[in-house]
Amino acid sequence: MRQFLVGRIFWSFLFFHLITSAAAVSADSEKNIVTSIKPLTLLLNELALPSDKVVQLVKNSSSAHHYQLKVSDRRLMQSADIIFWIGPELEVFLDKPLKQVRRSGSGVISTLSELQNLDWPENAHKNHNHGGHSHSRDPHIWLNPINLQVMVVEIAKRLSQISPENSQAYEKKAEALVKRLMDLDVDLKEQLLKSADKPFVVLHPAYTHFVERYGLHQIDYVGINPESPIGAKHLYKLGKHKLSCVFGEVGQNHQRIEKIATFSKASVGYLDPLGLKLADDSSIVDLLRKLTNDLGACLK
Repeated sequence: MRQFLVGRIFWSFLFFHLITSAAAVSADSEKNIVTSIKPLTLLLNELALPSDKVVQLVKNSSSAHHYQLKVSDRRLMQSADIIFWIGPELEVFLDKPLKQVRRSGSGVISTLSELQNLDWPENAHKNHNHGGHSHSRDPHIWLNPINLQVMVVEIAKRLSQISPENSQAYEKKAEALVKRLMDLDVDLKEQLLKSADKPFVVLHPAYTHFVERYGLHQIDYVGINPESPIGAKHLYKLGKHKLSCVFGEVGQNHQRIEKIATFSKASVGYLDPLGLKLADDSSIVDLLRKLTNDLGACLK
């Protein structure tokens, strides 16, 4: 009986040791990943491991153009193993804080707009001004599946650098997502062929990568900043075009869009380039499919 009890105690101790050791390994392998905006969160949710923690800075109800970092946001950035953002051309509010993070050497920062193999359309290089921060190209790079493939490879590479023991798992996830994006590009080209000759106006210059990739007929945009008012002269100019559709944007004021549509006798549609209305478990593929469906529904 005593030998039986000793045996039970031994095996109970061994089981407890294995469980606590596994928990310790899991805790050590967990990586704190910070993203700036939802499109990057959608990407990271597909590429990160279950043990990784992905946190988005700009909440879906806030604007990346005027976001004010809270103390908790700064703490989050300092404790992050890696931070993914598009770049200063889009998330102006992150420019200086990320320089401080770099100086402290507390984590890796990946600026995705600096990647070498991105497809920058000729029309993307226009002088814009977002919140007083001037830049010369459209930073909404995720609206082109070709750019997304470049971003996926880079993200997997960066994740492998901070967690080399999981590099094969990250690479496998990246390969699968790149294949889905290649198939998506083919599907979107075919779907948008019927809309290629339909003239339209958008709220602000966020769609250059998408428009150029699929040969769409965007006439103009309402304003540089989606939250700025439109002048009477510009309203009159836009209204003179023979438009199929005027596109507003999810989370923005619709009055200006409706005025232009009424003036030009065009339909009204609403696009969601940030995927704000998508469920949290959606993918970046879902974002582009919905954008395509919403655009096509209005243009036809």
